[in-house]
This record gives sequence, C-alpha cells and structure tokens, in this order.
Amino acid sequence: MAWKSLLDDARWNHRDNPARADELVEQAIRCAEAEAEDAERVRAFESIADYLDGRGRSAEASTLYGRLIDLLRKNHVSPDDLAVRLARCAEIEASAGGLESAAKLLEEALSLWRESSRGTLARGAAWYERLAEARASAAHHAAASVARSRATELRLEASGEYYQPRVMRHARSDGTVEYAVHDVYFSLNGDVKGYTKHARSPRMPSVAALQKWLEETLPMAASGVACGDLGYMHHAPHLAQWLRHVQEEPLDHEGDPEDTV
Repeated sequence: MAWKSLLDDARWNHRDNPARADELVEQAIRCAEAEAEDAERVRAFESIADYLDGRGRSAEASTLYGRLIDLLRKNHVSPDDLAVRLARCAEIEASAGGLESAAKLLEEALSLWRESSRGTLARGAAWYERLAEARASAAHHAAASVARSRATELRLEASGEYYQPRVMRHARSDGTVEYAVHDVYFSLNGDVKGYTKHARSPRMPSVAALQKWLEETLPMAASGVACGDLGYMHHAPHLAQWLRHVQEEPLDHEGDPEDTV
C-alpha cells in the first residue's frame, strides 16, 4: 500500500515541513487512485481525507470524501455503512463552510438510517442535532427546530421514555379551568413520567378554543410565533404536531410535582 507509506511519511516525518508534506499527500492520492480494488481506494481516500481535515484543509478533504461516497454507491454498500460515511462527509463539509451541502448529506444519512435497522437511537439523535446546527447556522430556524425536537424524541426513546405534546388541564384558584399544550413524558408502557412546568401554547378556556387558535395561527406560523408561558418562538411544524394531539383526553396539571421538567 504505497499510499499509506506516503501518508505516514507526511504525517509523522514532515510535520514541520508543510510543503513537503503536501507533496507526499498528493502522491498518496495518485497512488490511491491507481489501486485496483475499490475497497482499498475507499480506505485510502478516507484516511487521506481525515488527514487533510485534521490539517484544516476541509474543502480538499470534502472533495476526496465525495469521491469515496461515489465508490460506495457504485459498490452498493449497506445503507448503514453509507449513512455513517455521509454523516462524516457532512461534518467535513460543515467545517469547510458548506452548511447547505452538509444539511443535505445529513438528511440523506438520516433517510438511510430510518429505512434500515435504524442502527442506534443515539446515532440518529446525534445526526439530527448536527442537522439542527447546520440548519440554524443557515438561518433555517423552522427546519432546525424540527430536527432538534426529533433528536430529543430519540434520546428519550433510547432512555426508555418518549414524549408527546398533550393538552393539560389547569385548575385555577378562582374555580375556572384553562387548557394548554405541554410536553408530556411517558414510559414505554404509557405511564406519565413528567411534563413541562410551563405551557408551550397559550392557555385557553376550553379545548375547542385552543384548537381554534391552533388552526387559525398555523398558516401564519412559518416564520415563527411567540406563545406559551415563557413566550418562546414556535414554528408551523410545532403547531401542526400539537394539532394532531389536541383531541386526546386532557391530562391534569398538578401544580409543581417533583417529576415535572
């Protein structure tokens, strides 16, 4: 493996001579291109790309990693293997400033992850978090918010819990009742484990009034709407998710129980 000897020479023997190290890396790339076996070319491109990324040459590393992914597609590798490489390429692409490209690569990786065995829930959550960062950096705040919520869902599922936005019933000291959406956390057998202390939606006198507010506000929520006890910004995907659960049986909000979050 001539490419590996050249890369090792650049990495270990010419740290203080960047010009010579660059020459050796170029030679390593040419040797990798000449490898007869696609699998060896993949190993070579991956090693060289990681070296370049570590040297701060992310744009060149991304180009090389793109060639690696083309080889993997050609050889019909497993969806899990391709997804891992796509996520790594996205990481390099983001380092090079290609946030939109990074987001697209992560979306493809997540699509493959969902269609395959789903690998591990923690892996999916990490990729959704990276996607959220890429989308937020590109000012796509609604998409970032959706990705961040999905990451939270997966981390909860990995811990043996899940959450849903659910309507909760607030009994006021004057005898009136208000209804609002909270994040409610459940065990996998459906028991309530906790819920957010503060409402995410406005508090309304009835479920019907809350549903009407959601339906009327949803078309205007693409750029976000400030609502809830803390006035946080929520976007159309949030409101659409709340609407899907608004007709489920309201849960009682019990003041400040120990397990609220």
